[in-house]
Amino acid sequence: MFCKFLCSAEPTLPKGHSLSSSNRSRNWRSLSTPPFKDMDLNKLMRNWIPNSRIPKNNHYVLCIDFLRFYFAQACNPCEAVKEFACRLSGKGGKSCLLDLPEAITSHLVDFVLDGFGLGIQDLDMSVEALIKNPT
Repeated sequence: MFCKFLCSAEPTLPKGHSLSSSNRSRNWRSLSTPPFKDMDLNKLMRNWIPNSRIPKNNHYVLCIDFLRFYFAQACNPCEAVKEFACRLSGKGGKSCLLDLPEAITSHLVDFVLDGFGLGIQDLDMSVEALIKNPT
């Protein structure tokens, strides 16, 4: 579903809605799994300046631009990020590359969705918690 949202030919969000730090619903930190270092993702997104040639409604390219910004700073040493790949299928002849850790991948997907204003905390709440605190 996330891929369909990103790759859609038509903008799927309300007009003027884009990847932005102001859309976040909570504080986010990256997962510290060596060589990936602990980072304040909220601060990172505030400091990110999207390429001016990217249309604001091109959600896919905005995500890629932000993730490039993240990965340029994510590892210690910074060259360690070159050892990883995020693959949809197969190794594509690059068996020397490691798969990006699933925990990092899912955390970044959740963060980007929240950056679009699509992070809904209620989905993670238990039934009991929703009954006590209805939204």
